[in-house]
Amino acid sequence: MRPQCGRLVSFNAGHYHGVKAVTGGRRCALAVWWTLDERFNERERLKAYALLDNMNSPNVKEEL
Repeated sequence: MRPQCGRLVSFNAGHYHGVKAVTGGRRCALAVWWTLDERFNERERLKAYALLDNMNSPNVKEEL
C-alpha cells in the first residue's frame, strides 16, 4: 500500500505482520484493542449507560 496523508492501515494483530525500516520521515503507530467482554467494562462508560437508561425511563419523560 502506498503511503498517503490521512490514510489509515489497520489489521488483526493475531495474523503475521511486519514493517520495513523507516529510512526517512516519521512512522506513527497507535496500538488499540477492544472487546465486548463485560469483565473489562470501564467504570465511566458504565456510568454513562446508567445515565442514558435513566433518561429513557418513563418517569423522566413525564418530568420533561
